[in-house]
Amino acid sequence: MDPKFRRWTGEGSLAIQFQGGLTRDELFDCKDNRLRLVPPPESAVRAGGQVRGQGRHVRALYRVQSNEDGSPRWIALDVIMHRMLPTNGVLKWASSTTGEILQLSRQNYISLTRDYDYTLRLTVEEPMAKPAAPVKVAIEIGWRLFKQGLRVAVALGEDGKFKELYSAC
Repeated sequence: MDPKFRRWTGEGSLAIQFQGGLTRDELFDCKDNRLRLVPPPESAVRAGGQVRGQGRHVRALYRVQSNEDGSPRWIALDVIMHRMLPTNGVLKWASSTTGEILQLSRQNYISLTRDYDYTLRLTVEEPMAKPAAPVKVAIEIGWRLFKQGLRVAVALGEDGKFKELYSAC
């Protein structure tokens, strides 16, 4: 069966997986060969981590190809940053998706960065917080009749306290 060729309309997606992750500082240093993101100014970042005002508009360089010498070939994207990345977070994925053409004009060419609607999604993993005080309890279930009543289970806590559970009937 012959292959069916479809006309490319500019829609599609491209994803980068960061093996081992990329810290926020490494991303904002703009030295990585896969993705670079210019940080918003400190004055635009609110206490809750939200980015407001004109500082929300930042520039991202997204690697789409390599040159013959192995150097990266970038696509520059204007990004609206809604919230700041967490300081202890590790970037695992970056996914860029293009939508339909924003404007159709009578020009002879289509600009991939101006005429298409791009979405840049960053997947960040935060380390889990350790519980304040991990507690261990050993429970033995065994019914036994005593003067106080029917004992259903016995528990021994990490603190060494011994507890008994009696049935109400």
